[in-house]
Amino acid sequence: MVGKLPITRTWAGIMPFSMDGKPIIGKIPLFDNLFIVTGLASPGVWSRPNVRQTSGGLYPHRTSGARAPEADPARCVVFQ
Repeated sequence: MVGKLPITRTWAGIMPFSMDGKPIIGKIPLFDNLFIVTGLASPGVWSRPNVRQTSGGLYPHRTSGARAPEADPARCVVFQ
């Protein structure tokens, strides 16, 4: 019965999850001007205001992400 119903609309999208479910916010190691904010698809304390506060001041100060160590990209990115 359901198979006979017409499809009225569809949707698809990409949701950025990290391997441990925590966001990745901060400076990429070994690069002076490369910063990332991703992995925000997981629910929890990482609301938009929190992400804005965490990531907003990273670039001008070239910090490594020490404002939110649990979101530091160095925990999941390995450069050789």
